[in-house]
Amino acid sequence: ETVERLAILAEYKDKVTGRHIQRMSEYCAVIARGLKLPPAEVELIFHASRMHDVGKVAVPESILRKPSSLDPQEWTVMRQHSAIGSAMLENSSSEILQAGRVMALYHHERWDGAGYPHGLAGQDIPLWGRICAVGDVFDAVTSERPYKPAFPNEEALQLLRDGRGKHFDPKVVDVFFERLAEILAIQEKYKDE
Repeated sequence: ETVERLAILAEYKDKVTGRHIQRMSEYCAVIARGLKLPPAEVELIFHASRMHDVGKVAVPESILRKPSSLDPQEWTVMRQHSAIGSAMLENSSSEILQAGRVMALYHHERWDGAGYPHGLAGQDIPLWGRICAVGDVFDAVTSERPYKPAFPNEEALQLLRDGRGKHFDPKVVDVFFERLAEILAIQEKYKDE
């Protein structure tokens, strides 16, 4: 419950619903199961992924809620949320908070090395960050945000296909599509009202 509340704090400021947290963490667990990770690790990913955006508490609301594209200076501030979230969760003795730190820090890295904050590529990006990236992007693009309407699933799925091997780990994307029926059931169960 503490982890849940910490995640809600970050999302509250961003005006993203708690349902984003629920969907995204469920998607991550589905992917982790599809990758045949041990059940204890799947559960850890489920809980820890809820903290992927905890660093957004340090981003000004004027940036988080801006109804248009961010300018370069605003993007610089926004991109800091990954490192800030990692710093917030650093040095914890909690296994869940340690895993949350990994997801906070690495969920915006890209398979091709064009991501942030470290520009890591391929297998150098921790697996948990690669899983989180797919779950987060799918939910973000299919959800309404201040700066954009929700994309239809077809467009979001094409974005994942197009990003396979560029933005996303190909194996993680493949598992996402192998488990698509589960993903869509979660999306329907926790849809925004």
